[in-house]
Amino acid sequence: MMSIHLPTLLLGTSLSTLCLFLCVVIVAHFATHAPGVAWWGFGGIAIAAALIGFVVNLVAPSLIGLIFSHICIAVGIAIFGYGTAIFTSRRFPAPLYAMALAIWLTVAITGILTGVFDEARRVTAAGLCGGVLLVHAARELGHAPEHFRGRALPVLRLLVLLTGGLFLARGILRALSVDLTMLAIAESVATQILFLVIPVLMIALVTEGLGKSLTAMLKTVQREARIDTLTGARNRRSFDHALDRAFRQFKRYGRPCSLVLIDLDNFKTINDGHGHTTGDNALRLLVQTVQSVLRAVDAIYRSGGDEFVVLLPETSAGPALQVAERICGAIAGQSVFGQNGALVPLSASLGLTDFRNTDIASAEVYDRADRALYFAKAAGRGRAELY
Repeated sequence: MMSIHLPTLLLGTSLSTLCLFLCVVIVAHFATHAPGVAWWGFGGIAIAAALIGFVVNLVAPSLIGLIFSHICIAVGIAIFGYGTAIFTSRRFPAPLYAMALAIWLTVAITGILTGVFDEARRVTAAGLCGGVLLVHAARELGHAPEHFRGRALPVLRLLVLLTGGLFLARGILRALSVDLTMLAIAESVATQILFLVIPVLMIALVTEGLGKSLTAMLKTVQREARIDTLTGARNRRSFDHALDRAFRQFKRYGRPCSLVLIDLDNFKTINDGHGHTTGDNALRLLVQTVQSVLRAVDAIYRSGGDEFVVLLPETSAGPALQVAERICGAIAGQSVFGQNGALVPLSASLGLTDFRNTDIASAEVYDRADRALYFAKAAGRGRAELY
């Protein structure tokens, strides 16, 4: 039966880990909305280099190689912690990391070169310092941005925490003078396997987070495509679709529907006399006022400039006129502040009509409501007219 050569196995997993952390760096380069992930990759590369150094040292012991490995894994864990702070938008605890690295590397390098600290003390220092930093990083991952809180994040936190636990366990057991001959091998294999899986989870985390981020961006774009950004009313494109859909339903099922056109009176005078900011505020207030009168099934659209349209489904001409008069009265009770602090009263003219069996196209309904609006303006403004 063929036996497994442990150094070869560890070297293979170390090289695989190095490649995976390189992939993390590449993914982070293209994933501009995942700050800090590139630092994870660089930290992981340093850790993988340390693992390779430890494996080489098993075959060909070298003081320089051993020092190199300690420096790489200590710095790698620190870089990972720094990347986590960026990723979570948290303060990086530099004093904690500086103290841990100073203790770790002082004990390791001094012990290797002079023998002042034996292997047990070096392992204790490395285990305790590295474990504390990894446990801290795992804790900080709980503050990840909302769109990265998917299935990969809890697993990543658990593995980082488990790796930190292995470091701490080894350090504590060494401090208690427990023989780690077999445990050291098991711990080395387990640590390398964990570091092999961690970059895969990092890539999954970034991919999952970016997917959620892109979905949210798409929803925002879709919303902006149908919402007027100034007033919050639906835009002309949305109105055209809604009017055509309502007209088709009317022709097919005969369900009543009415259309109301709203024009803010003297809007040019408000803009010219009090500034565009006052005009914008007037338009926003008009939409808010109209929405307070409408039912949940009704909708207001901005068709352009100071002109708005309201669709009233399941509403015939008589009830629609009552709604229009309530809207007119509600707007007449509103005012906005002008540039000089004076109140600018608002009023609006409304024209409305209902859908009729004689209508061939939805444009006829709109034209009829537009004529009603003209009659409302000609009759003195600040009123609603039914055509």
